[in-house]
Amino acid sequence: MVKANYNKVVVGLIILFSFAFYGKTLNHQFVWDDERSHLTKHADLMEGKLLAIWSKPYDGMYIPVTYTIWTGIKNLAYNKQKKELNPKLFHFANIAVHAFNTILVFFILLLLFKNANAALIGSSLFLVHPLQVESVAWVSEFRGLLAIFLFIINVCCFEKY
Repeated sequence: MVKANYNKVVVGLIILFSFAFYGKTLNHQFVWDDERSHLTKHADLMEGKLLAIWSKPYDGMYIPVTYTIWTGIKNLAYNKQKKELNPKLFHFANIAVHAFNTILVFFILLLLFKNANAALIGSSLFLVHPLQVESVAWVSEFRGLLAIFLFIINVCCFEKY
């Protein structure tokens, strides 16, 4: 029971530290690449044409899962009066997925090392590692966060098998 409570505390701390460390990005705007390549210039995405998103690449990239999720976020973040996207929800999604990835890393490390403190240290390093900052702070790198998520899920399945 103590171990389960410890794990819940760690999960809560990971979420708290994720938003404490990356929360300032919630006030960032889109950068040129977000606008040009992926969001407002992508007509199919802006119009919510999921069939088109899944049937062809856009601007040399075929990332339909990312575009599908962005379509849902866009529906919540689009300001019809100003006719513009609010970047806060996109940045929030990046932070939330990174926090979830960090939680998965904690549990993988716990499975591998059987030591909760070691798993906490390892997942904390994953959380704040400089290689992760760009993926979390840059909206266009949501695809990288999703790739990490799918990879970690694959590792979890492999380890359980």
